[in-house]
Amino acid sequence: MLLVLPLLDELAGGLAVASSPTLSRETGSGLVSYSAALLTLPMLASFLEAPILAWTDRAKTKRHLVVCAGLAGMALSLAVLSFARDVYGLGVAMFLYGPASGLALGTAESMLVDGAPANLAARRLARWEVFGALGDVLAPAAIACAQWTAVDWRTTFRLAAACLFGIALASLAHPHPRAAAAAEREEEEDEPHEVTRAAAAEEGESREAPPAAAESVLVSLREALVHRPLAAWLFGAALCTLLDEMLAVLVALWVTERFAVAVAAPALVAFSLGCVAGGLLLERALLRTSTRTAVVVSSIGCVIAMGGWLAAASAAAVIAWGFVVGVCAGPLHPLAKAEAFATMPARPGLVNGAAQAFVAIDVLAPVVLAAIASRWGARVAIASLALQPVGLLAIALATRRNAGPRGPRVS
Repeated sequence: MLLVLPLLDELAGGLAVASSPTLSRETGSGLVSYSAALLTLPMLASFLEAPILAWTDRAKTKRHLVVCAGLAGMALSLAVLSFARDVYGLGVAMFLYGPASGLALGTAESMLVDGAPANLAARRLARWEVFGALGDVLAPAAIACAQWTAVDWRTTFRLAAACLFGIALASLAHPHPRAAAAAEREEEEDEPHEVTRAAAAEEGESREAPPAAAESVLVSLREALVHRPLAAWLFGAALCTLLDEMLAVLVALWVTERFAVAVAAPALVAFSLGCVAGGLLLERALLRTSTRTAVVVSSIGCVIAMGGWLAAASAAAVIAWGFVVGVCAGPLHPLAKAEAFATMPARPGLVNGAAQAFVAIDVLAPVVLAAIASRWGARVAIASLALQPVGLLAIALATRRNAGPRGPRVS
């Protein structure tokens, strides 16, 4: 069930992106206001996730409830979007979708990697990435299917909302085995603490009250952000936004200008399928190599593949090189996240909470890339996306897993 969540998220989010022309027209939104509602508002709202994600490390038995609440929030946002008549309705829907999606996926990811060593965590995250890439492929297909069957976009979003809400209810009724195991472990760990507290009360010992939960979470987040290896890998993971949504927009512009509009969709599908293949290859490769080596190899391969892509002289070559770029770029995000989780293996929720501090990259990158594309063209803007593999290569070579101050204590 956990691995299906990235597919659902990419599929739900992809519906909004694939429906952009219709949504923009029917809500009367201009390009700037529509882009702000669709992309910027969910990112800004994601700051609400950080304390809750960090708190889930202290309440592991509640993680499945957070996932279910996130899925229900995603369903609600799609339902609101289906009734939107103006840009304000669109903004409310996307403001809800951002934190709901972040909580569901962040908590599920924490359950997936909790306590796992970097290599095993990377293998699990590689499979997670595969499902997300499949969602990228299925979203345009779902819109095309809806158009073929004459189902309007509002009905499509309502059906998607109903499906998400049904999955949330099913997950609530049947918690994931990892949630049940966490509950059993927490009960076993609490028993000696209860005995200790009872004995202390009988002896009349006075104990200092523990810090408030909210204050403790905020302190942990602050300490996590000064943990140098963690901050470095979270920055690297944030860079992986570049060869994702940013790439899709720029490639569509570049391919349309150089070849034809009909080539853009196959090139992007080839890239997504390459990400699927890259994730599957990574899962097998990590049986024989380390995550750090995989980062170096994937980063170098990605830079070379991007050079070949930009030098392609035919539509067929663009599609083929798009697949190769996907194979090399697909593993980078799960590898960066696995290295980040490895710096604090017992605090995956805190790691995901601290990651929200790097949302500024998601907000600023579209503005910077749009300026580059306007001044020098989409091809130069795509070349600048090589900052992702180059940055991850530099982080892999510069960091050591034992560097930096110790992570915050679990209180």
